[in-house]
Amino acid sequence: MTLRGARALDWHDERYAVVPDEVGNRVVFEARLSWRLDRLLYEPAEPRLAGLERETARARVALDEEVTVLYFRWLRAELEAAEAPERQLDADEAWALLDLRTGGRLGDRDADIPRKLAEGTRRCPN
Repeated sequence: MTLRGARALDWHDERYAVVPDEVGNRVVFEARLSWRLDRLLYEPAEPRLAGLERETARARVALDEEVTVLYFRWLRAELEAAEAPERQLDADEAWALLDLRTGGRLGDRDADIPRKLAEGTRRCPN
């Protein structure tokens, strides 16, 4: 789309032998709208965008899988730490990784972790 405005002064020299008494004063507006039919039917950037959407969906699935694995690793480490306190470091490490990969959404270890993980999934739909 192109918009243009101009102001024009005009007179006709052949009508005047001396300095013209009357000068025409005009305001001109012009608007142009154009489109390319080839881009209306096919946009060259469209395949790149579709590829980006596929990559994003794959990354989300991979993150979901990684968080699930980390969650169960943390649960196993917590159970082992309850029986053998020297295993608490493994549970802390599993928790730290899980909290990191969820962007700190889990917060407190005593909270309802499955509910928080489910809420995080609803916030970022595939």
